[in-house]
Amino acid sequence: MSTRYRNGHGLCGSPGDGAQDRSLQDRIRLEAGLLQRKGGNRQGGITPREGDRRFAPLSYAQERMWFIYQMSPDVPLYNVAWATRLTGAVDADVLEAALQRLGERHEVLRTVYETADEGLPCQHILPQPSIPLRRMQLPGPERLQDIEAKRIIEREAQRRFDLASDPVLRATLIRVAEQDHILLLVAHHIALDGWSRTIFHQELAAQYESELRGDGPPLPELPIQYGDFAFWQRSDAQCEVIGSELTYWVDKLDGLAPTLDLPIEQIDPECPTHQGDEVSFRIPPAGADRLRTLARKHGATPFMILATAVNVLLYRYTGEADLAIGTPVAGRTTTESEALVGLFVNTLVLRVDLRDDPSFEQTVERVRAVCESHAGLSAAIR
Repeated sequence: MSTRYRNGHGLCGSPGDGAQDRSLQDRIRLEAGLLQRKGGNRQGGITPREGDRRFAPLSYAQERMWFIYQMSPDVPLYNVAWATRLTGAVDADVLEAALQRLGERHEVLRTVYETADEGLPCQHILPQPSIPLRRMQLPGPERLQDIEAKRIIEREAQRRFDLASDPVLRATLIRVAEQDHILLLVAHHIALDGWSRTIFHQELAAQYESELRGDGPPLPELPIQYGDFAFWQRSDAQCEVIGSELTYWVDKLDGLAPTLDLPIEQIDPECPTHQGDEVSFRIPPAGADRLRTLARKHGATPFMILATAVNVLLYRYTGEADLAIGTPVAGRTTTESEALVGLFVNTLVLRVDLRDDPSFEQTVERVRAVCESHAGLSAAIR
């Protein structure tokens, strides 16, 4: 579960960590560039599906989320929450109307997930969105308001979704003062990813301003919906692509050890606790400059240099020379998917062989070769 609480200014403020949003954009450009270098085509040819548009299959990414949800329906493992501090006057009624417009614009925000014949899940797209804006006044004395706000955010972020009946997006406007509000949005990961959050926030700001002015729709019509993408992904042509890529991954991951023996004290619990953590750090400007210089020297990207460092570190502490690390990829390899709210992100396995004790420079070359060999595969792998 991701919970972010950052300061922004008005509805044009950032929904979270601006650097993270930029990194997602950079990742999409990188994936597109790698795909073009391999002669790939980002024009996927996805068209609106025919027939009954109330229903659609799950995409492969959604199928993963649905499976995990079935195993632990009462645990909010994949709630995605982000909070934005809004300064200045906020018209709550107008904001609620803007939220409804986005629900009308993106089918995935008004979709529930039902079990159809033979126990298979499907998307059921509802005709109208249901994204009510809950309104709260922050209680308590001013000196305790920040603590209380974080408590409310954590509580709301951990409320579970019933994917078969609940709206997949919840919105809460917390009034701190007349000119100070917090907008909290909580969604289930089956409906969106990090790139979608950026799209959603930008479109919400545009729609809010349009509603205030009483203008017409401020956003261009979408060429397809997420259900169209899922339908295309399940088409016979794409199934052939996925079959060939499955063969590719079976070969690439053949013989890989299932676990990595790290030198840490760890007791595996009898039952999963789902208690994870993250460690964040920033590279100082001087270090970032050296990183970019080193990347240019080897015809690589800063990501490839950092991935090399991770491999070297794991080799040092484990002695294992056959290493695999996972990295998220945006998964938006077609132009039609770039403006959609939806779940496209995937995890790519980078397997690097260090058995002949290569130098750091040689390891960079191997990591780069692995990254380039996987270019364009993130759209369809499961």
